[in-house]
Amino acid sequence: MIFSRIAFGGLAFFIYFSSLSASATISDSIRNLLKASYHLSQQYPDSSSWAVTKAIELAEKIQNDTLLADSYLEMSYVKSESGNSSAASLFAFKAIQLYEKLQLPNGMAKGFCRVAWIKLETGTHDDVLEDLYQALDLAKQDVDSTVLSTVYHMLGLAYNWINKYGMKKHMPAYRDSFNMWLDSSIYYNKKAVAVRRKLKVRGLPNSLNNLGMVLLKSARETKTGYNAVDSIYQEVLKIRLRRKDYPGISASYTNLAQLERYQGNYAQALRYAQQGRILAEKMNYPFHLRLNYNELSKIHEAMGNLDSALFYTRKYYKMQLMAASEKNKNAIKELETRYEVSKKDAALNLQQQKLRLQQSYLWFALAGIAIMVFASIIFFRLYHKNKILSNRNTHLMSEQNHRIKNNLQIISGLLSLQANRTYDHASRDVIEASQARVEAMSLIHKKLYTNSLSLIQVDEFIAELTHQVLLAAGARLQKKDLQLSRIKLKADTVTSLGLIVNELLINSCKYAFPIINQPELYLHLETMTNDRIMLTYHDNGPGFDFKKALAKPQSLGLKLIHIQVEQLRGKYEWSCNGNMMFKVIF
Repeated sequence: MIFSRIAFGGLAFFIYFSSLSASATISDSIRNLLKASYHLSQQYPDSSSWAVTKAIELAEKIQNDTLLADSYLEMSYVKSESGNSSAASLFAFKAIQLYEKLQLPNGMAKGFCRVAWIKLETGTHDDVLEDLYQALDLAKQDVDSTVLSTVYHMLGLAYNWINKYGMKKHMPAYRDSFNMWLDSSIYYNKKAVAVRRKLKVRGLPNSLNNLGMVLLKSARETKTGYNAVDSIYQEVLKIRLRRKDYPGISASYTNLAQLERYQGNYAQALRYAQQGRILAEKMNYPFHLRLNYNELSKIHEAMGNLDSALFYTRKYYKMQLMAASEKNKNAIKELETRYEVSKKDAALNLQQQKLRLQQSYLWFALAGIAIMVFASIIFFRLYHKNKILSNRNTHLMSEQNHRIKNNLQIISGLLSLQANRTYDHASRDVIEASQARVEAMSLIHKKLYTNSLSLIQVDEFIAELTHQVLLAAGARLQKKDLQLSRIKLKADTVTSLGLIVNELLINSCKYAFPIINQPELYLHLETMTNDRIMLTYHDNGPGFDFKKALAKPQSLGLKLIHIQVEQLRGKYEWSCNGNMMFKVIF
């Protein structure tokens, strides 16, 4: 299967080079390049970028504004896929300007749909609906219903996102009505399905899938309508299986798993999710695999398989961070490429000046002065460009860290909201413990990007983490003895150590301090003679039987401590002779 996709990539380029024969026109070459870019964009982004760049060059050469506008629109899609939203927006607006000049309303409609998608994708939701309603007015002016179906599809998607992320400021009349947003999304998704079903276009399963997701949201509110959603999802799966759309098949299995989980059919949900996981892992689809891991985590949590839930949660967050990092790398790579091109141009110009110098000895002195002046200008410009690139890289890193920080805060906030809505004490304890772990990871991330270093000052981190957990738990201690040696460790090591300390503090705050009149806490961190590090933690609580506690299925915290110590490649021991004491050496 992987070989067939590679073979198709080679075939796309073969089609292009074949079109350069005497019997073909340059316009045919441009159209073939755009087709190649469309099919290669997800699996071969570099090849896709090359194809559309070549198309732009040829369209400019023959001065064909229609094909140039089409090429700009395709380049906007390629830039968006690589995470460069600013460049994607620039090319989308360039396409709209050309389509407007050519008086092509359908082209303008496609351009406004692309702009709206970029805004939704990047979280800048201002004027999204205005862009799409402008696209709708333009699409209705043309007899081609394909673009109209795209606008309907985007409107259904936008209303769903508005409802999901609370962007109700865009439509004040519907500000207080959940059903209005949902109904609008259902309305436009149904119109998109109707038009695409009639035209038999390839986008039909995407519109059906969006309609199913919105109807599922409605079904969860009304507790009815799950069968209708299942019928839609099954139809989508059937179409994608027939077309051998493997990314779509994986997504369909994940959607069906979610549907079964909402209905409490956990065994069937697990079967669907495993089918999606196997396909996504086999075909290497990171985006679909990330969504699948998240769904598997929720299914195992609902089934009470906490170890499996934790396993897939960790895989999900790992892939989330990798995806965010990859987007940042792509943007930096593009900036570096531009910089290298400018350096090569400068070197070429300098070489040309040297050749001219050798040809005319009589003008040696004058040419030497000219070269020095010219070289100074070139190097000044290079310095200036390098400084701009450096500032942009710093800005990109800062923006990325800010997004990660916001995501961790959102996760913590969602867990807090869920805890407040949960009346079962055991479930609430699990959610609150998860929230504390997320906050501990957020603190580690804060230390990393604040200092811009690969090493973290452990004593400062543990002191701040201890203060944060005790403050959140409302614990008032008679005595708090923190003896922390000044040690710097790598982020991975600090993450595991922080999770261990976090679990110990939560355990003391829940089971020891509330039943003691004068609670005391002792936390020592010190280096040993053999370059090992020892952490000692104890409180004056009554203690507990560690082996019995670890055997309980709900003892996720103790199991997490055990896992983190293994990651540190350390050894630990518990002592409960009157008071609880924990010691780990790593």
